[in-house]
Amino acid sequence: MRGPKRSRVDTETERDDQAEEQVWCRETGLTGAGRGILAQEVGSETETIDEELGFAAGAELTEVRAKMNKTLRAEYFASEREWSKGIVKTRQGLELWKRVGGIRSQKMLETLYRFRDTYYLVILVIAVPMNTVAIAILSRGKCGLSTCTTRYLVAMAAADLTAVVTAFFARIEYYSSGSFLETYPLCSIIFVLQCASRDCSVWLTVTFTFDRFVAICCQKLKASYCTGRTAALVLVNTCTIMCLKNIPFYFIYNPREIIDGVLWICKFNTDYYTEHQWVSFDQFDKSLTPLIPFALILILNALTVRHILAASRVRKGLRGQRKGENCSDSAMDSRRRSAILLFTISGSFIILWLATVVNFFTYNVGGTDPNNYTDSEFILLELGYMLQNLCLCTNTFIYGVTQSKFREQFIAAVKWPVITIVHLIRRQSN
Repeated sequence: MRGPKRSRVDTETERDDQAEEQVWCRETGLTGAGRGILAQEVGSETETIDEELGFAAGAELTEVRAKMNKTLRAEYFASEREWSKGIVKTRQGLELWKRVGGIRSQKMLETLYRFRDTYYLVILVIAVPMNTVAIAILSRGKCGLSTCTTRYLVAMAAADLTAVVTAFFARIEYYSSGSFLETYPLCSIIFVLQCASRDCSVWLTVTFTFDRFVAICCQKLKASYCTGRTAALVLVNTCTIMCLKNIPFYFIYNPREIIDGVLWICKFNTDYYTEHQWVSFDQFDKSLTPLIPFALILILNALTVRHILAASRVRKGLRGQRKGENCSDSAMDSRRRSAILLFTISGSFIILWLATVVNFFTYNVGGTDPNNYTDSEFILLELGYMLQNLCLCTNTFIYGVTQSKFREQFIAAVKWPVITIVHLIRRQSN
C-alpha cells in the first residue's frame, strides 16, 4: 500500500538537505557510519520537539519538522566545522565528533589536521622566498641557459609563487571570521585564481618537458621551435587557456548571507555534484589536471631516454674508431646537462603528483565513494594535497643542485645583503 503523496516542496527540501550533508561530508571526511549516527541524532531531536509542541500528523507538522531538521543540521555542521578548525574543543564536541567520525578516530583526525596546518605554513615560508629568488636570478640570464629554457623556468617559478600565495589567502579566508576575504565575490575569485595557478604550474611543466624533448630528440625542429619567441607564445597561450578553463569555478559559489548590503561567505552550489553539465566539467577538470599532464610527461621522458641511449651508443662507436684520440664531446655534454635538468624537474613532478593520480583512479575508475573512504584512503587523499603544495617549492632546489652557475648566482644573492650591511656599518664607524 502506498503512503501519503509527498509534496514537491518536501521532496526538494529533503534533496537540498542531503546534498548539503554530502558536500559537508566530502569536506570533513565523515563516513557512511557517521552519517547514520548523525541522522539518528537529528531524528531524535526532531521527535522530541514534535512531542513537546504536540502537533498532530499532517502538512503543518511536516513543515515544522523540515524547518527544525534543517536548522539542527546547519547548527551541527557549523559547530563541527568550528571544531575541525581547532576553535571548539569542548568535551561534548569531542565526544560527538568521535561518535559521528565513523571508523576514523577523533585523535587521528586531530593529529592529521594539526600536522597539515603546520605543513602548509612551512611550505608558505619556504616557497615564497625561494620562488622569488629563482625568478630574480633566472631573469638576469647569467645561468648559462638558453633564452627559451630561461623563459620556461621563470614562468614556472612565477606560476608556483602565484599558486602558493592564492592558497595562503584561501586558508586565511577559511580560518578567519568576518574578514574582507569572506566577502562575495572575492572568496569565489580567490578560488578561481587558486585553480588557475595550479593548472598553469602543471601545464607549464608539460610545455617545458616538450621543449626539452624537441631540443634533444628533434634536431630539425629545434632551430625553429626552441627559440625565445616561440617560448613566449607557448607560455602566453597556455596560461590564457588555463585561466579561461577555470572561469566556470566562479559560478559554483553563491553568497550565503547579506549583512548591511554586503554579500558574505561563499556557499558551495550543491548542483555541482548532481547536474549533468557540472559533473561533466568536474570529470574534464580532473582529467586535464593531473591525469593528462602526468601521462604526457611520462611518455615524453621515455622517448627522450630512448633517444639519448641510442645516440650515446652511436657516439661511443664513432669515438671507438679514433684510437689514441682524447677528444671531448661537447654536444653530448650539453645534452647531458639538459637531460639532467629535464629529468629532475619531470621526476619531481611525477613523484609528488603520484598520490593524486592514484586517488583519481580510486575515485573515478574504482568507483569508491569519498564519503566511505577507509583510514588509508583518506590519508592518501590528504597526502596528495600536501604533496601538490610541496611541488610548488622544489624546482629552486633542483636548479641549485643541477646548475652550477645558478648556484653561483644564488650564493652571490645571499651574500649581497650581508656585504651591503657590513659596508654601511664601516661607513658609519669611519
